[in-house]
Amino acid sequence: MNDSVYHRARILASIFPWLIFSSILPISSVSAEEAAGTTAAVGGHELFPPPSRRRLSRDEMSPAANLDARWRRRRNKDHRHKRRRLRDDRRNSRHRREQAGGGTKVQRYCGKTWVEANSSCLRPCPDGISEGVCDFGEMCFSDLTSCPSMIAPPPQPPPDGGGVVGLGEAVPGGYYDGGAFPSPGSSLANEGIVLPAAATTTTATTDGLIEAPAVADVASSSLLPFQVGTMIPPDCPSSTTNVVNVGYYQSWAKYRNPNCNPQRPSDVPVSDFGYTHLIYSFADISPEGEIRPYGGVLDEIALYEEFNALKETGGEEG
Repeated sequence: MNDSVYHRARILASIFPWLIFSSILPISSVSAEEAAGTTAAVGGHELFPPPSRRRLSRDEMSPAANLDARWRRRRNKDHRHKRRRLRDDRRNSRHRREQAGGGTKVQRYCGKTWVEANSSCLRPCPDGISEGVCDFGEMCFSDLTSCPSMIAPPPQPPPDGGGVVGLGEAVPGGYYDGGAFPSPGSSLANEGIVLPAAATTTTATTDGLIEAPAVADVASSSLLPFQVGTMIPPDCPSSTTNVVNVGYYQSWAKYRNPNCNPQRPSDVPVSDFGYTHLIYSFADISPEGEIRPYGGVLDEIALYEEFNALKETGGEEG
């Protein structure tokens, strides 16, 4: 029996590689045809779509593949968080270095336009203020992109003045008209002005005028709003109270609908409204400096004459 098995093995050994090649060849042929998108059929060839390459959903994945995909997503998410933290740390450290150096890094330059300032980069204005730095007609532009950066000086705290405003300094919402000069050391509570203790003395005259206070300290006399020795009247006439009431007249108001209150210049109630000045719109000026109708409308000439006649009522046109 052993001889029989050995004999059969010797016979099959010579044809064994050919048997293996014959069994593999049909499989390779079918795979090649599927890759080309065709398959053989009786009577000819029929086209079939190539194998789908769509991404498998989580439900279609095997447990091992699903776990691997989740691990990869988690790793990528952690990497993104780390990169974001590193970027924020670098930005914060740079900001701290700039603050320690005395200010924030900015790009501020003078120019007539943002484009001009961004392209020329001639005159830096770190404070963001154009006065005293930029030329006439220029402004200080920020947030430039092509100019060298600079360190802006840190904001300075306001000076400690103790809440007292000296004589001659600007006081928001208040003024001193000089009508009744306060006694030395007194305070103008409404205006928030505190006068120096040894500031002035006043003298009344026989004609009702008040002599301007005499200042003991010559250096402080320059802070007064009037000359020393000037006679201050007790009151002022209405013509010198510097009150201006301006009216604005539109020449096309005469073309309004009769139900919409059409008005000519003579209809302006100058006295009723207490107008001191009136503005006429519009007029034109010739190259020779003469007034001429705006837009060449000759009807405006009669309105000009009617408007100038309002001076007789006490107003002044502009």
